[in-house]
Amino acid sequence: MTQHELDLPPRIGFKVSARTVQMLGRENVSSPIVALTEIIKNSYDADANSVWIEFQSASSYSGVIRIYDDGEGMTFEDLRDKWLVIATDNKLAKRVTRRKKRAKVGEKGIGRLALDRLAESVTVITRHKDHRTLQLEIDWTRYDNPQDGLEEIKHPISVPASEQERAPGTELILKGLRDRWTQKMYRDLHSDLSLLVAPFESNEISFRIIFECDEAPELSGEITNPLLEKAEYKLDSKLDEKGEIKHLLTYQPTGEISHSKKKWHEEMDVSPDTKPACGPIHFKLYFYVRDKEKLRELNVKRADLDKFLSDFQGIRIYRDGFRVKPYGDPSSDEDWLGLNAKRVSHPAGIGSFKGSWSLAENQVVGSVQIARADNPELEDQTNREGLIQNQAYLDFRNFLLSGINFIELERQARYRRDKRTQQEDPLAATDQATNILANGIGKIRGIAEKIQEKDQPTAARLLSIAEEVEKATSQIGIASDLIAEEQTEKQLLVGLATLGIAIAAFGHETVSDVNMVVDKADLLKDVVQALPSRHRKEAVADLQALIRAAERVKNWGQFALARIKRSKRVPKEIDINSVVEEIIRAFKYTLDTLSIRQGTHLPKSIPKFYGFEMDIESILINFITNSVEAMRFTPLSKREIQISTNYLDADNTIRLRFLDSGKGIPESDEQKIFSPLYSTKLNEKNEPIGTGMGLTIVRDAVQEYGGEINVKGKGKLGGAEFEVLLPVSPNKPKRR
Repeated sequence: MTQHELDLPPRIGFKVSARTVQMLGRENVSSPIVALTEIIKNSYDADANSVWIEFQSASSYSGVIRIYDDGEGMTFEDLRDKWLVIATDNKLAKRVTRRKKRAKVGEKGIGRLALDRLAESVTVITRHKDHRTLQLEIDWTRYDNPQDGLEEIKHPISVPASEQERAPGTELILKGLRDRWTQKMYRDLHSDLSLLVAPFESNEISFRIIFECDEAPELSGEITNPLLEKAEYKLDSKLDEKGEIKHLLTYQPTGEISHSKKKWHEEMDVSPDTKPACGPIHFKLYFYVRDKEKLRELNVKRADLDKFLSDFQGIRIYRDGFRVKPYGDPSSDEDWLGLNAKRVSHPAGIGSFKGSWSLAENQVVGSVQIARADNPELEDQTNREGLIQNQAYLDFRNFLLSGINFIELERQARYRRDKRTQQEDPLAATDQATNILANGIGKIRGIAEKIQEKDQPTAARLLSIAEEVEKATSQIGIASDLIAEEQTEKQLLVGLATLGIAIAAFGHETVSDVNMVVDKADLLKDVVQALPSRHRKEAVADLQALIRAAERVKNWGQFALARIKRSKRVPKEIDINSVVEEIIRAFKYTLDTLSIRQGTHLPKSIPKFYGFEMDIESILINFITNSVEAMRFTPLSKREIQISTNYLDADNTIRLRFLDSGKGIPESDEQKIFSPLYSTKLNEKNEPIGTGMGLTIVRDAVQEYGGEINVKGKGKLGGAEFEVLLPVSPNKPKRR
């Protein structure tokens, strides 16, 4: 049949469902905080000097969020032809604002759809200079029906009946909130907004954000950025359009300046005709030390600095004055410049040889300034959650790392110049004090003997004083022994920390290599199957063994890397059962290989525990590794560990029990095992092995929470049985 006989039109086109609004707004915007960020960008593009964000009972559905600015406002034509046009190109056609010549930060024309992510309805009230006030009502639920066409849905617009003289600007009133705002969400938003406008350049772009919240009044007021000038070092680095790199480093306590000026090819060791693909960059970095004496000189409280760095640490990117996410986000584990990985790989102290010390992400606050006009190759990913990792991005990153390397080398050089005389060894000091006191005791007794016949009461008092001093000398001797023990313990802890760092570094360095091995080995499967039958079986077995070995290395590398995440070092609510399951999964291959059965009893009713996840992991890892060693001579059929949790309602305590079927612990050793340096592990020659620190670390972690640890040398399974009691409302843990 012909087209005419089928009655077909010559052309057909796409139709847009009303649900497109939902997909672009509610489903495409990751969080309410991101949604508010997009809305505030619109205020910035409207040449506003200030934008206010006001929350009224936003913890409930009936709450209200109100956002208003003093920007230019909109005419009816602006509303109809720009604001209500999805993916409008007006910001591409005019890249700078009319009045303040700001580079526009909204590009894709979908920021207003972020309103749908926040609430079911919005009232838009806007007034442009010399125009009447307009009020637009939008009910986002009308877009939920997939059968409706986008342009079929109309919204009421009017001039408010009670219109009064109103300053130009735009107000958004959001009702039917989709999220129930919590204290944490308010704090996260406040922190995020303080980073939205570059804290270093906020005065230059004249844009204020005022936060008002009835449920978090302590956060209300203009959002500002403190403590910048309290940094030890301030780095100001520039890459210009000619490819010249300039680093200017100020040691802020004295104002002393160091500087470096190099061509791109000199700094990057490339051919002279190579130019950076990223365009000109401006980079500022503030470096902080948490030294109590120095902070006291600066009149800064350690707690205030810790809070500041917790909120602002890291290096963030700003395009035309606004954040490019997620770089440097405090809540993210993303190490986009590799600072933490470098620190792990180079753990040496500042006093070590030149170039071996690395700063850490939690010591710096930094901003990188880029512009759409000057850095066109630094492009957004489609989801607007980062930059495309092209050559421009790599050059951009290398420039930043050159500045960081400059501050590292300069700080090491200053440390050597200013290094004070090493403090006296405490053991030597106590020995010297003991000798002085011993000599004094001898002299006092000598005097007492001389005056014994002439003045017996005075002589008796002198002998009594000598006896008291002798007791004090004995106490100094005990203190000296404790210092020696603590120094040994500290050396072991440093050794353990270094070992942990090395393992984490190994994991980081080998992840990509192991992935390649797994991928390549997988590709070899077809090749192996094509081998002659006499070789195929053996080759298949060897290939499978290779893949299993690579997967094992990969899993352990990932396990080591997971232990150093920032989230592990921040106190939070912990699901102890989830931690138990994660650790069991990590050790499963090892336990299965050694024929060690694993039994768990983890009731869902266990409440969450507030503390450091790394502490619970440390307890479990020590128990498991000790059990593996204790079952070396246990018959394969009898090797078993059991882990259980339960909640003791009367004591408001979580009980964690760990049992194994190993050799157990002699009754005489049940308390000694928690002492530093004491180890029950023996090698084939019956000689002690191990550090003797594992259970000491476990005990200290438990006691820090006000908890309790008990042990039975011979438990239900025949081996050791440990009971850990953790209060659900523990002592407040210290930041690690």
